[in-house]
Amino acid sequence: MIAPELDAAGLRSLAEKYTALLNARERRDAGGSISKAQLAALAKRFPGALRELDRNPAETLQRRLNEVEAALSGDPTPVWAQWVWTYHHLLAKELASQRALVPGGQRSQQVLKMVAEYYGIAATELVRTLFPRRR
Repeated sequence: MIAPELDAAGLRSLAEKYTALLNARERRDAGGSISKAQLAALAKRFPGALRELDRNPAETLQRRLNEVEAALSGDPTPVWAQWVWTYHHLLAKELASQRALVPGGQRSQQVLKMVAEYYGIAATELVRTLFPRRR
């Protein structure tokens, strides 16, 4: 396995992330702002999460939070949750690596390709699922 299994502790972490992302999205949509410190803390804990914030509307973030909370209550874990968990884990490792000298966007793309290959899906499907274009 290229990332830790998404267990109950991981699901709780994802629920915290989606709660924070949803709150940030709602503030942005209402014309408010989010402090740089809050954004930095979220990005440090979940590398790539700010891309989710930028690309997903509040409805998508709420749906993801609901699905993660349902998994914590015993429902099956949605496949996208394992994908995003693996993405965060691998991107954190890549960013911490001394050999990670490529620009950030390219690192993220490399990690997305690794995750897609690991799960046997097309990279375009992974990106479309995790980071859809906002309408």
